[in-house]
Amino acid sequence: MAYWIKTPAELDERYRQRPTRIGLDTEFIRERTYWPQLALVQMAVGDEILLIDPLIPGMTEALAPWLADTGILKIMHSASEDLVTFKVACGVLPRPLFDTQIGAALAGIGGGMGYQKLVTAVTGITLAKGETRSDWMRRPLSEAQLEYAAD
Repeated sequence: MAYWIKTPAELDERYRQRPTRIGLDTEFIRERTYWPQLALVQMAVGDEILLIDPLIPGMTEALAPWLADTGILKIMHSASEDLVTFKVACGVLPRPLFDTQIGAALAGIGGGMGYQKLVTAVTGITLAKGETRSDWMRRPLSEAQLEYAAD
C-alpha cells in the first residue's frame, strides 16, 4: 500500500520504527540545471511504499537521518545519479547501500540492466514506464505519476 507523506513529522514518526532495510528511488529534474533537483522520493518500508515530497519545507532534513543511519540497509537500482541527488538535496549520502544493478551483474543475471528489465527477468512482471519523463516538479502530482511512483 502506498502512503503520501505530507509532513516532516509523519516521516519522523516512521523513522522511529527503525526498519533494518529500505528500498529507495527518486524522481528528479536535471534539465537546464547543473545539479539535479529532487522532486520525489519513493521509499519501500516493509510492505508499504512511502511517497515523500521533498518540496515540502523541512522534508529533506527529515529524510537525512534515514539516509545516514548505518543500521538501515538502503537498496537502490543504478544509484549513481540518485546519490548525487540525495547529496545535493539532503547533504548526506545513503549508506550502507546495495545497488541491485551491480548485484544483478555479479549474480550473472546481466550487466547494466535497467530496473524494468531486471524486474521482468527476475519476477516476470512488466512495469509501466509511461511517466519516466513527466514533470515531477509540478504539484499536485497526477494520479498516473503517483501510480508509476508506487510501482
